[in-house]
Amino acid sequence: MKQYLTASDLSKYYADQLVFEGASFSIHEAQKIILVGPNGTGKSTLLKLIAGIEVPDSGIINMTNGTTFGYADQHVHFNEDETIYEIMLAIIADKLLLLDEIKAVEALFATTDYDSEAFEKLSNRYDALQQTAQQSGIYQLETKIKMLLTRFGFDAPSWETSVLSLSGGQQIRLHLAKLLLSEPDILLLDEPTNHLDIETIIWLDAYLKNYPKAIVLISHDEKLLNSLATKVWQIISGELFSFNGTYANYKNHLKNHLDFLKKQQESLLDQKQKLSEFIAKNKARSSTAGRAQSAVKKLDKMDDIKQLRVAITLKEFSLPILRPSGKFIFKLHELVVGYTEGLYEPLNFDVLRYERIALVGQNGIGKSTLLRVLAGLNEPLAGSLDKGHHVDIAFFQQQQVFAKNSVSVYDTFADVYPDANREIIYPILARFGFPQEDVHMNNTTLSGGEKQRLLLSLLYYQKANTLLLDEPTNHLDLQSKHALIASLLKFDGTLLFASHDRDFIEQTATKIVFFHSGKHYVFDTYADFETFSTGEPQQATSLVIATDAQQQRIDGKKRDAEIRKIQKNIDTLEVDAERIEQEILLLKERLLDVAVYSDFQRAQGVAMDIEKGTLAIAQTMEKWEQYQLMLEELEKS
Repeated sequence: MKQYLTASDLSKYYADQLVFEGASFSIHEAQKIILVGPNGTGKSTLLKLIAGIEVPDSGIINMTNGTTFGYADQHVHFNEDETIYEIMLAIIADKLLLLDEIKAVEALFATTDYDSEAFEKLSNRYDALQQTAQQSGIYQLETKIKMLLTRFGFDAPSWETSVLSLSGGQQIRLHLAKLLLSEPDILLLDEPTNHLDIETIIWLDAYLKNYPKAIVLISHDEKLLNSLATKVWQIISGELFSFNGTYANYKNHLKNHLDFLKKQQESLLDQKQKLSEFIAKNKARSSTAGRAQSAVKKLDKMDDIKQLRVAITLKEFSLPILRPSGKFIFKLHELVVGYTEGLYEPLNFDVLRYERIALVGQNGIGKSTLLRVLAGLNEPLAGSLDKGHHVDIAFFQQQQVFAKNSVSVYDTFADVYPDANREIIYPILARFGFPQEDVHMNNTTLSGGEKQRLLLSLLYYQKANTLLLDEPTNHLDLQSKHALIASLLKFDGTLLFASHDRDFIEQTATKIVFFHSGKHYVFDTYADFETFSTGEPQQATSLVIATDAQQQRIDGKKRDAEIRKIQKNIDTLEVDAERIEQEILLLKERLLDVAVYSDFQRAQGVAMDIEKGTLAIAQTMEKWEQYQLMLEELEKS
């Protein structure tokens, strides 16, 4: 397997803040490397070092001659006043020159004598050019350009549009299409699924899986990580940890690795403390001064204790509601959504209490517009929208801006909710990853993830029973996304959200509404939706007016989810009880060991451990009985 790049002992600092040090790695042909971990740990920085955009403070990066790179992040900006199609053609300019040469040779055939030596040389030249063209795939490139542009949301009429008129999201999509066309040896992708709709993400997943060269990827799309990874990198407390294998296997391995690092740290700390105590007690005594001096030398040689840095991520939370809503949340009758004309067919359906509905479809198809209509911010073009009894709405907007800029995190919250005092605001901000020392950060300096957490804290305070969320997982790292999913699954209200995040949709939604080609379809599971979106339309059903039977089905799903959760707790407690019982048996066997029962202190210690284990068994079984009672009650209902 061809080696593209090696890096040795890289380190990077920003001012005096360590990002990572001692990073060594290599990148080979066909490797699919995923770079994971919380926001702010140095993932994007490492990608920029590989791309040559930034330089390490120490260490060496060596590349094989001729290695090509392609780098895509979230800050693309085109400066050339060229059309979309011209931008793509520029990537294959050298190949277009080859085509021009082929055409020039073809023109010479008409003026060259067939029986001449010149004609034979011309034929040989033509054959060599054609062979080069065939090997380079030049005749398929025009088809590939059209396919890529279409896949990334640029239809044929838009190809003559100037790139300067494109939005930020469109420029990012065009840049990604350029990279896939150029097919570099090392493809460096920083959150490539941002700004892509779910259909394009599904396609991109399959495309990257078959990419013949190397990929280094940062993404919060867990399905993409599971699909691609042959190697996993994570920066943990400034050190690059590498794991060969799939992302699913890595997650299991990570916990063991973190436990090992923690025990290693505790052991080193314990050794240092004991040496320090020995030195303090013995350095003044002449009889032990020599030993104390040796201990000082040993202490000096020991490695410094590196603290395990804990990244700030969103933690699981419970969303309070002020009051429960009625059974019906919204009734949509012949509702037409759009600005000057309808974006899709009129909508006729009800939204019921406890439903969690995902709105999916291509960018610009009208998902956000529908949410704005439901929130009362936009008026429908036609039809009616009735809101149910005691429906309290909170709306999380994708492009939400703060009421005031250049003010602190604390003041941002206080400006929105002037009735909230310090005793209320500080605990809420802390819950969303802003401890007291961070609440004075300027809101213009917040990262994307920090801004999302602050917006979620504002949502939390509203105590609404109906949440409208527009791309809530954007900029959240995987840990924060998992916390948000867990929190929404506990939410005792109704949820409608637009998202392109496949894991989020699959784990959260009880219903998926898919907007496509002016129509809308509904699915009960993500698997049904994905089957349909990849070409199996028979899986789709149309939306109908909800009935009492449907409400019972929703309530039943909620009950089933609760049963599964309780059963999982019961299973865990049974495993714990069995483990503790085995530990007690081993302790009792130790008491029979002559070396133990003849030593009073050791025997007493073992006896105390047995007593603790017996108490733990009793507490475990008490919890087990409580869960069993809860399970029986739910199964009767």
